[in-house]
Amino acid sequence: MTNSSVRIRLSPQPIIDCLKANYGIAVTTLTLLPLGADMNASVYKAETHDGSSYFVKLKRGHHYDISVTILALLQASGIQQIIPPIKTIKGDLTQHINDFTLTV
Repeated sequence: MTNSSVRIRLSPQPIIDCLKANYGIAVTTLTLLPLGADMNASVYKAETHDGSSYFVKLKRGHHYDISVTILALLQASGIQQIIPPIKTIKGDLTQHINDFTLTV
């Protein structure tokens, strides 16, 4: 069994649609990256028409991820050496999509 077959159970289009509807990000290319040690998560690079790129994490299950909250708090405190999560249009740190939790 390869890492990608274990990790991913969702086609790219629902992820692209979720990013557009919930983050306002119009993705032109979504690439699965072979990163991370968490077998319940997949990592993607999402690219837009204007050349912007985003790091997208898709984790199996609906989780409250305290690490996402901590990153947001550190960023709000003025610490610049981190990559904070991008909030959804509604201001949430994560978004649920099917049986997964998505973080940008």
